[in-house]
Amino acid sequence: MKRIVLISCVSQKQPYRSRAKDLYISALFKKNLAYAHRLNPDAIYILSAKYGLLALETEIDPYNLTLNTMSAREIQSWAKNVLEQLSQVANLHQDHFIFLAGMKYRKYLLPDLTSYEVPYEGLPIGKQLSYLSKQDRISEEANVTKPSENVHAENRRSEIIGKYALLAEYLAALPIAQQEVTLSFSQIERVLNDNLPPSAQRYRAWWSNETEGSHTQARGWLKAGWFVETVDFTRKQVRLVKRMGKRYC
Repeated sequence: MKRIVLISCVSQKQPYRSRAKDLYISALFKKNLAYAHRLNPDAIYILSAKYGLLALETEIDPYNLTLNTMSAREIQSWAKNVLEQLSQVANLHQDHFIFLAGMKYRKYLLPDLTSYEVPYEGLPIGKQLSYLSKQDRISEEANVTKPSENVHAENRRSEIIGKYALLAEYLAALPIAQQEVTLSFSQIERVLNDNLPPSAQRYRAWWSNETEGSHTQARGWLKAGWFVETVDFTRKQVRLVKRMGKRYC
């Protein structure tokens, strides 16, 4: 299963031909794109009112067209074209799609997709920007390192924190209303783009909700506002629950 992020286009654009990822210049689009990259998906595409499905590197001319002014029939026609394009690069029934797009851009796409999520569904643009800014802060904090006399040890520690920052970003991207999640060890490894250490496969202490000492991995979930509740070594999975109203340093 591939994870694919779909971002809607915006009205603010460069006045000249550009790569798709550079053409759109609104604050919301830029934050959505940065957020999409932090999710470490298999692919990111833009949903363009004019061009349909766009790869980030595709060069296009600026245009003045939006789904907001189209009729329902026109949007359905647009969605049909996008689904045809999407089926050329993904499996509509096996891959997982993450929508960073408004209702008009996803309404007629969702019925043809088996697995999808909308991280900030129902939020107005102002709250979307606030949500995305929070994810920026989580990412920055998770990657902070401190000076040390032992340069080699500190560099290694930085790598570990950086790796588990991917887990923080994944958890932070879950729907706001979601209060718990169960992840298999293999799912976590896909998020990290790396294998879990042997101790994670054998010892409950590795999953301790502790940030002191060598437990740098815990920062990955605690920074995102989650904590480990149970670990099942037989099924090789961990259950995390959202910790409301508490901030971990």
